[in-house]
Amino acid sequence: MKKIGAMLKPKLVIVFLFIFVLILLLQMGFFVAHEIWKIESEWNIFQYCLSIIDENTMGHLVVKFLFNLLILYTTGRIAWRICKQFYLSVKWSRIFQNRKHRKLTKKLNYKYRDWNVKFIVVRDESFIALTMGFLRPRIVVSTEVLASFSPSEIQVILQHERYHCTHYDPLKIFLSTMMVDGLGYVPIIKNFHHYYKTWKELMADRFVIKKMGTEYDLGIVLLKLSEMNKLSRPMIGIPFADTAFNYRMLQFLHPEVPVNVPVLQFRPVMISFFVLVMMSIVVLGGCS
Repeated sequence: MKKIGAMLKPKLVIVFLFIFVLILLLQMGFFVAHEIWKIESEWNIFQYCLSIIDENTMGHLVVKFLFNLLILYTTGRIAWRICKQFYLSVKWSRIFQNRKHRKLTKKLNYKYRDWNVKFIVVRDESFIALTMGFLRPRIVVSTEVLASFSPSEIQVILQHERYHCTHYDPLKIFLSTMMVDGLGYVPIIKNFHHYYKTWKELMADRFVIKKMGTEYDLGIVLLKLSEMNKLSRPMIGIPFADTAFNYRMLQFLHPEVPVNVPVLQFRPVMISFFVLVMMSIVVLGGCS
């Protein structure tokens, strides 16, 4: 029961986050549609508040300006994140293709053909192990990884990334990151995002332990990575040595103790509450 709860909780968090952001974006979309094409909507809060304020008053203009500013900021940040992600994806895809080790790539794809996962091996002297791609995720590893780790340790790294591939985690994490960027004025959303990313790493490690039959090799890999001074971390995909490293070590060192990843933290909750209160005061003040 505890295991099911641990796996269900992150899913509930991300589903709640998606629904909340979707509703907010729909509200903004309805308001923009009304302002541009005069489309009426009975379910639009922004439009409702403006409709009950006398158009000839300063309150109407102020509230309308704040609504437009909020929508412009939110959509602008989301558009910026999409453009940035597209640029980085194209950039690093070209770099990986130029550095592609064709022989090792072919060998790895043949060896793990039953996984239904694509591999790319790149010539690089730093640690690169990540999952990238939204609709067709693939695993990217460097020649340094294949040369510096034992076969069982390489298996750990690849199994970890396999979990991210089969669960389409790059797409989910990107959507979550996009929501954090667009709604940065509500810090609690960043809390949810970090919680979800942390648990995805923990669950990927649990997948590794299940497949390997022991946590020993995973622990060795984590310890080796903690001693490395430099890790190559491209700003795309989901790197093996990135999020939740301390929690992952804790899960390895004390597997019998449930990992407690806080969903909410006091400061972000209070800031988010303050932001919502201020927005409510502005709206209700204008509507009264």
